[in-house]
Amino acid sequence: MANSVVRASRAIADAATRWRDADFPPRVRVTRSLRERTGYTEPVIDYALDTLFAELDAAAMCATVASELGSIDALERFIERPDRPAVTFAPFERVTIVASDTTIGVALFPLVFALLAGAHVRVKDRDDRLIGAFLETLGEELPELAARANAEPWRGDDDTAARAHLGDADV
Repeated sequence: MANSVVRASRAIADAATRWRDADFPPRVRVTRSLRERTGYTEPVIDYALDTLFAELDAAAMCATVASELGSIDALERFIERPDRPAVTFAPFERVTIVASDTTIGVALFPLVFALLAGAHVRVKDRDDRLIGAFLETLGEELPELAARANAEPWRGDDDTAARAHLGDADV
């Protein structure tokens, strides 16, 4: 598992590197949609996207997992820790993330860490489709990782849609 976490974090980081290019076609499309949805200027959106994707560094993601669990190996087996009980991690199988309409990219980090933990993830994307577009890029980097996630816009005030999207989630 630790090797799969390293491999996944590298794929995520590689996809994020592509998203840091302001001329990357999916980013251009999403930037236009974000401008229409939020009314923010393009420099503000560029700053937000640059900052967001710069944080997705492979070493930093692995370090975060290790900081939380004591080691990325805890994702596959019990690990011993000095002066603390041995620990392992049992991930939720199905995770649903509801993205905020008021912020840019708020669902990205929960998505990334749920994927690193081995979950299948559904994201309530916004109309700008930032998360869906990022997942398409991730699919080009590591198809089996992206295959465990999907993102689509849906209205929170539609009880039928909400039940359909939230009903089988473990968390």
